[in-house]
Amino acid sequence: MSIGRFVGILCLLVLTLIRDLSGFFWRPLTRFLWSFNPKKRSSRPRVLVIKLSSLSEAVSMLPALLLIKTELKESHITILSSQKIGTFLAKTKLAERVEFYSLSTVWEMMKANFMTVVDFETRSLKSAIAASQMRAPSSLGFETKGQWRHFALDDSHLFNGKAHISKNFWNLAVLTCEAWGHSPNRDFNTFALQVRKELRALLFENAVKVIAMTLPENLFIFHMGCGEAGGPREWPHEFWVALADSIKKKNGKAEIWLTGQGLYEENLAEKLLVSGAVSWVNRLSYEELFQVLTKAEKIYSVDSGMAHLAGLLNDNVVTLMGPGNSETRGPLWGS
Repeated sequence: MSIGRFVGILCLLVLTLIRDLSGFFWRPLTRFLWSFNPKKRSSRPRVLVIKLSSLSEAVSMLPALLLIKTELKESHITILSSQKIGTFLAKTKLAERVEFYSLSTVWEMMKANFMTVVDFETRSLKSAIAASQMRAPSSLGFETKGQWRHFALDDSHLFNGKAHISKNFWNLAVLTCEAWGHSPNRDFNTFALQVRKELRALLFENAVKVIAMTLPENLFIFHMGCGEAGGPREWPHEFWVALADSIKKKNGKAEIWLTGQGLYEENLAEKLLVSGAVSWVNRLSYEELFQVLTKAEKIYSVDSGMAHLAGLLNDNVVTLMGPGNSETRGPLWGS
């Protein structure tokens, strides 16, 4: 165990102990008074959702987020996230407010009164610490094997490593609704299709209003990189070349665009330029990316956040899973 992780766990345990000792009576009392306080009943109860990392997990979380928004109709949802993930979640309009994680932001949010805090992170210690320090009658999150983080939460849901991560998010959302007297009898698959239909139209229409792109009719997208995951998820370069040649041979008008972010994915794209592909790595905003993914004839991607986002926006997506488990971590939509 690294020194940083040991210090993080120690801080988590100390803060949790302080919170439990000081809030042993306060939290149940706050929750009891909340239901009888006319002022708080008349105002919109506030829900804090924490999701700091992974675009793929953020996309998989969308049905769960829609469930909370639907069941707790009068609630005001705030999301605490990283800048990259938070920027995407803000565009879905499933929350009234999105804040980017920093110590100063957490400190300011500790002064707010939330009805409940839902931590959708599976392993992050800093998200659990943030959740434990918020002024809320209840905090919920995952209990993950080998992790200490769930001790900082009032209620925890055992993370099922054999189920798809989106189902884990869904079950945590159901637990959140039940904690406030709601018994959501909703079908996950129906909600997943609903959120896909609504967001596909919303994201594309809003993107066009910001900046409208002129896109070729026979557009194919290759997403060759997987960010921080690096080599283990890569598809061999010669396979990408063969796929590009095959597409060009079948469709002489086909245009192949390469997407991605960062120097690592930029270097991958450069290797394929000799095959006539056009690199858009590090050149697309979210609005431009939404249009490209929606209008593409077909999208090929390694196991990455891009594959999950592409599955949300397009029916013709092929994800090359590599060593990943498609049953538990594969895109919720796509093939």
